[in-house]
Amino acid sequence: MSAVDHSVAHLLHVLQGAHILVVGDVMLDRYVYGEVERISPEAPVPVLRERATRCALGGAANVAANVASVGAQVTLVGRVGTDAAGLELVTLLEQAGIAHELVEDASTPTTTKTRFVAGSQQLARVDHEDVHPTGDRTAGAVLASLASFLDIDAPRAVVLADYAKGLLETSLIRDIVAAAARRDVPVVTDPKGTDLSRYAGSTVIKPNLAEARAACPLAVDTPRDAAREIRALADACLTASGARNVVLSCSADGVAVLGPDGPGFSQLPTRARDVADVSGAGDTLVALTALGLAAELPLLEAVEIANAAAGVVCGKAGTATLTGTELLAVLVGGGGRDLHEAHRKILTGSDEAHDVGEQYRADGRRLVFANGCFDLLHAGHIRLLAHARSLGDALMVALNSDASVRTLKGEGRPVQSEQDRCEIMAALACVDYVVLFSEDTPLELVKAVRPAVLVKGDDYKSDEVVGGAETESWGGRVVLVPRLEGRSTTSIISSGSHPR
Repeated sequence: MSAVDHSVAHLLHVLQGAHILVVGDVMLDRYVYGEVERISPEAPVPVLRERATRCALGGAANVAANVASVGAQVTLVGRVGTDAAGLELVTLLEQAGIAHELVEDASTPTTTKTRFVAGSQQLARVDHEDVHPTGDRTAGAVLASLASFLDIDAPRAVVLADYAKGLLETSLIRDIVAAAARRDVPVVTDPKGTDLSRYAGSTVIKPNLAEARAACPLAVDTPRDAAREIRALADACLTASGARNVVLSCSADGVAVLGPDGPGFSQLPTRARDVADVSGAGDTLVALTALGLAAELPLLEAVEIANAAAGVVCGKAGTATLTGTELLAVLVGGGGRDLHEAHRKILTGSDEAHDVGEQYRADGRRLVFANGCFDLLHAGHIRLLAHARSLGDALMVALNSDASVRTLKGEGRPVQSEQDRCEIMAALACVDYVVLFSEDTPLELVKAVRPAVLVKGDDYKSDEVVGGAETESWGGRVVLVPRLEGRSTTSIISSGSHPR
């Protein structure tokens, strides 16, 4: 299946239908926020006046959180200590709705990273950990969880999230990869250390630039031309690892993809717009790549989606994830080469429109709804649509079908076919989703979508707006937008020319 062959609503549905097993080192990320107003008299260090503390899922747990936050199923397998940090981590997993099969190990404390932050500046990080090899009991529990997962009847993939904290020993990695291969389940690996051969057989291995340089130093024995170095490192990582494909995250230089499942070597530009914090962006890249492969998307398209999703996360402070509506926005316009195609915005009917509306409500975001024939798009339409988009987080435009337009406007209308009107509407930057309806009014569609805001021109009165009473009944509102005088499709047709 190709991502570009479907609407964003369909693709989100496919991604949300996948189930991911994340196996790796779980951690608790603790953030201590405060203000620095003076230097310590005891040593030349800043004194942080603590104002707030926040805990978040880290390591493999954050990979799992990235899957769960977009609405897909995930099971986390790992190891925690029998300590307060382990209890807090489990509480966070349960609050996020993440299924977990964690092995308690009294001999190993839960890995905890505490970051001290003043304003937007991180002052220091303290790690509490004790790297301890996996014992037979833990390895057996992990493989038992894997066996149960591989029997699930759903699109699925395995993620190995290795942070070198002792869980993923070489023998366990090889057992996991071999078991997944026997069931034709893809394995996406986030490696650690200089011996990439430990991950042989992985469907995808995703080192970052620093990890690739450390593991393959001979590949960078050339002048530091960025493009040449990245290609050389990708080749070297593919050879050294024995993985099928390599996805190399290159920070500001984007992401490189190499392997037989892609069209040769490809380099995707970074999609981060406003970088607040890169913490966890690699976890997002791994999680969304695995989701894409589980959904049977081609590798490059899966990575394009994941790269754009990681760009969204970079705009958030601390270890973060993205929501289903943010993923919809990525699928509409943030994914790169093909993902910005306007036809991706065109939904196939009321069921997909309902699904989009439901996702916005679930995430507490405001979806705006406007409808009309929009036969010959003119300045009045553009102003109405731009105003509508400013009223919420996204705009859905419902277009009367050709048959519906003829019923309302008479023979000879529409001037432009429903297909052309859909494509023209979808090409507008202020429009996020387009859907056709064949009835005389959009009432049933409004009831299916349940928008937060319903928009019409001010040639209507509030009590005349179809779906207005229903929208207000679920807490939404009706907004009438002032018309641009002298602009209408009928006047354009009758005059034979555009108004000036």
